[in-house]
Amino acid sequence: MPAPTVDSDALTTLANVKYALQIPQGTTTFDDSLATMINLASKSIEARCRRQFKQATYTDKRYSGNGECLLFLPQYPVISVTSIYLDGVLQVAFDPDAQAGDYILHAEHGILERPAGWSRGRQNIKVTHVANFATIPPAVAEICIAWVSRVFKGQLGGVQDQSMDGYRVAFGAGIPPEILEALGPWVANSL
Repeated sequence: MPAPTVDSDALTTLANVKYALQIPQGTTTFDDSLATMINLASKSIEARCRRQFKQATYTDKRYSGNGECLLFLPQYPVISVTSIYLDGVLQVAFDPDAQAGDYILHAEHGILERPAGWSRGRQNIKVTHVANFATIPPAVAEICIAWVSRVFKGQLGGVQDQSMDGYRVAFGAGIPPEILEALGPWVANSL
């Protein structure tokens, strides 16, 4: 079985965690364990925040209209919107600079506004867009580093095993309170 590596969508790097732990970059003794911890912490943080942080394209994502004017996209900030379909009809090949007319994009908050309201329906809105961050926000990376460092140093109580790629790593039974607090501003819009 190949040794674990840090996932491409992880919230930090092995080098940054080793720096924080004062482990020389040339020392590879703990690399497999640290890579697994980074991946688990990253996935746990994204699950808690109900969003991803690394920039990606979301193709034909479906949402349900509720008759209101605002549609909250779970992935943000929105970099661009390619298309919007409403009730199966292409509404717009979106112009992100247009802030008047049928649709208004509030990119920073991932909100598509339609002053006329989004028609009610189950998964009747389909949006293709690019969202999230080209570079992981430093505050999010630091939260991930702090959590991995605590786990590595054995500073978490209530330890349970979690596995990834056949490796077992002791991870706390829950996200530590100070990590939860730090994640507060990064939790996604409610849908």
